[in-house]
Amino acid sequence: MHSCSIRRLIGVAGLAALLGASAFQPLAASAQADDQGPPPDAGGQPAVAGPPVARLSIVDGEFSIQRADSSEPVAATVNAPLQQNDYVSTGPTGRGEIQFDGENALRVDNNVQLRLIDLDPQHREAQLAEGDVDIRSFHGAAGAAQIDTPSLSVRPEDAGSVRVGVTQDGQTRVTVRSGRAQIFWQNGSQELGAGTTIAATGNPEEPTITPIETLAADEFDGFNRTRDQHFTVAFDDPNVSDQIPGTGDLAQYGQWQDDPSYGQVWVPQTPPDWSPYTDGNWVWEPTYGYTWVSYEPWGWAPYHYGRWYYNTAWSRWAWTPPPVRYGAPHYAPALVGFVTFGAGGGVSLGFSSIGWIPLGPHEIYHPWWGSRAAWGPSITNVNIRAVYANAYAPHGFVGVSAQAFANGHVYRHATAYAPGAVNFREATIVRGPVPVAPGAGSLRFAARTPAAAVRANLFEERTFAGNAPAAHVASFAAQRAQAVAAIRQSAAQEPVRELPPASALRANEAVPETPRSSFANGGTARGTAPGDAWSRFNATRDGSSHERPNTQAPSYSRQATGSYGTRPTYSHPANSYSRPANSYDRPANAYNRPSASYARPSASYARPGQSYARPSGSRPAASRPAPRAPSHPAPASKDRR
Repeated sequence: MHSCSIRRLIGVAGLAALLGASAFQPLAASAQADDQGPPPDAGGQPAVAGPPVARLSIVDGEFSIQRADSSEPVAATVNAPLQQNDYVSTGPTGRGEIQFDGENALRVDNNVQLRLIDLDPQHREAQLAEGDVDIRSFHGAAGAAQIDTPSLSVRPEDAGSVRVGVTQDGQTRVTVRSGRAQIFWQNGSQELGAGTTIAATGNPEEPTITPIETLAADEFDGFNRTRDQHFTVAFDDPNVSDQIPGTGDLAQYGQWQDDPSYGQVWVPQTPPDWSPYTDGNWVWEPTYGYTWVSYEPWGWAPYHYGRWYYNTAWSRWAWTPPPVRYGAPHYAPALVGFVTFGAGGGVSLGFSSIGWIPLGPHEIYHPWWGSRAAWGPSITNVNIRAVYANAYAPHGFVGVSAQAFANGHVYRHATAYAPGAVNFREATIVRGPVPVAPGAGSLRFAARTPAAAVRANLFEERTFAGNAPAAHVASFAAQRAQAVAAIRQSAAQEPVRELPPASALRANEAVPETPRSSFANGGTARGTAPGDAWSRFNATRDGSSHERPNTQAPSYSRQATGSYGTRPTYSHPANSYSRPANSYDRPANAYNRPSASYARPSASYARPGQSYARPSGSRPAASRPAPRAPSHPAPASKDRR
């Protein structure tokens, strides 16, 4: 067997068991599809869309999720991905927001029991068994969610705010705050205008509908108004498509700068030694497999769309968004390249360590999920710099043990290795499914006990208007068993072809021969910055004071939850909870786009409402390396209409 080889990672039968696919493309056709993916300046997003995913954008107080592939609830966190058939539950102090895209959201109040039954943009739909929700659409009714209750269904007719509630005894109440809405049931329908409130009882065949006094504004309405202001930030930003969820967070936590090679890029306000994909954890999701869940409050758009690169002149990492003219690109669970090291048994079934590298501009995205992952070969003894330019950027490579990766360990400043600290000649570049079987810990979004009870039985006891839930999702145990079988089958595959030997590489691209550090023992890393990602913003990620486990650094105590901006006049009862700083108050200070000269962001974060003193100084004299690909054209102006 040659040392320079390409091995099939998964066979056809193994992948069929893993993914449940009915047909696969031939090897050549699949490779050609990857090479002919989206235009390079489109950000290299997946050419084929996977199942739709929603973002949990606000978590305030008691909030839990029960995944469709599990019978156990988990604690909710900001940036958690939601898929169809997932249950969402809040407690007496819980509140939050689900973003479907950059223009449509669903806000949930206290004591909500909700089930997402369809996330397709053409007909989003959820069942509400108890509590109050607000359907918010900003640019027409397209993409707005339909809410099904035990008596009727509610759907916005145009842009506006529609509040829907279900009492403990099953009575439905609908209030149109702005715009128009349609209520409908099995044998009829009715249109409601702004300022209208109705109550409905009975089954969805022939409910009893009664006009009642308009519901008075309360704290939940105040929450909705402040969140509306947050959305408008994205609508006013010409640098990124407002169809991408999470773009409203960017102005608050970073700056847009002009790079002649890539156009307008976003630079987060982070410590100088920070790098992307280091504050968060890997969660196993149906269809997508391993999915990155970021701890940063802004960590949705920059990790599921676009690309990262290290700007040597600024000594900072920067994010290049997909061009506005392409609209909303397809979602990706993460935009990284996986690399494995070593051999051994255990959960990894042949790999003792695994790492990931952020994809740079114009680098090809190779999905590790779906049918296109079936024929992807894994590559050994390759010049890593020629595949992933960020591998040699400061802290561009992150490595952990396969055991920690499989069990969904929470990474607080995960070990990011300095250039030259890793011998990449020992590495295998993953093409196809990640060869690490998931552990039970990979189902959780946070290492804490869920505070709100999910009452899934309510959805079985009550009859709902609208459509029936989507098809059954395979249990996590079944998904894992299929993954293990596929990985074991792939391990028996013989090499299929060779790559040029290392001696054929150009001298200036030779891979360093420095000994590889042990990922399990921490290795040679940048060190761990004090506090966690959210403490830099005077906030906690999920509204709790939970202490995250950390295998790379001593344990720590989270900072107390902070606040920012001007709070609304409404308040919680006397026993209220602390709201996370990233919740829903709009910063008091307006965002001013920086001038052409670059002022390096400060490592510390000054809460909005306070003055932010940037250090003086001009752009460093260091020369910028030649661009790897033609630059982006200037961002096109957005036409939201």
